[in-house]
Amino acid sequence: MSRVMVIPPFINGAISRVQQAACILEASQDGILITDEFHRIVEVNEAFARMLGVTEHSLLGQPASATLLNGDSENLAQGIIASLGAPEGRWSGQLKLRTATDQPVFVQAIISTIRTDARAPDRHVAICRDITPRVRREKELRQQANYDPLTGMANRRMLSDRLAQSIRRTRFSGEPFVLGMLDLDRFKPINDRFGHDAGDEVLCEVARRLSGSVREEDMVARLGGDEFVILLRHCQSEMQVFDRLLSLIKEPIPVGKNGERAQVGASLGLTRFDMDKPIEGEQLLREADQALYYAKTNGRDRVAWFDDLQISVADRAAGFQSLFWSQSQPERTQREE
Repeated sequence: MSRVMVIPPFINGAISRVQQAACILEASQDGILITDEFHRIVEVNEAFARMLGVTEHSLLGQPASATLLNGDSENLAQGIIASLGAPEGRWSGQLKLRTATDQPVFVQAIISTIRTDARAPDRHVAICRDITPRVRREKELRQQANYDPLTGMANRRMLSDRLAQSIRRTRFSGEPFVLGMLDLDRFKPINDRFGHDAGDEVLCEVARRLSGSVREEDMVARLGGDEFVILLRHCQSEMQVFDRLLSLIKEPIPVGKNGERAQVGASLGLTRFDMDKPIEGEQLLREADQALYYAKTNGRDRVAWFDDLQISVADRAAGFQSLFWSQSQPERTQREE
């Protein structure tokens, strides 16, 4: 006579809950990761493995931090672990995860500590939603808002922000900086002879040379056309720096597919900002522009300082007064006679 095994209701309920949890794990469109008390992966769902482009089995036993691709992943992992060990046992934020192809995937993650009783070890559950398309779109919008689409240099908007920051920093620290406006010489003949595509190649190469000649803390921006702005910190009036920039731009630039070479020059107008100067960014740009105009109208391929231009204007005014006085003297003497 066969015997029928009766399963108690509470065991049936427990099995049912386990089955439901397993179904939820696999049915979820979000990636789910479960770790043990040592933060080693004990279970993942298919969505998480697919997100990383790997198999579920390959992740088991790995430390959860191995999936991170953030620049400071070790400190980030320690911060997450500290949050999970706190009484609330919860961490949320954006993570950059490592994939099989080394292309990052961005997720919005919620990680919680699951505590049952004193005899059972803690578990940690991470629910990760793929937000990569949104992150990339936001990056594209920032790029469009702050960078020149042709050269990749900062645009006028970013320059204005950076210039305002530099002015505030100088007024706080007393450390001056130099602002330069650079305009290419003999650029129009490049467009006329080789075409606008070649002109774009020249602009991109000039931008590359300029950005490669300044320090990381400095800035090169393109205002449009063939006009660039250079913001140099820790620099006051070292002419060799600016002469080197102009010499670098003069070097021939390959254009087109036939190995032809184009050559341009540049004029550079400079102004210096220190804490005693009671002006703002737009006024400073106008000073650099006036110095640039002076360089362009006095031979091109040269550097002009706004301060020297002011002295020159004063000298010319004084000279004009002297000439006027000397020319009027004989007339007055004649009248007196």
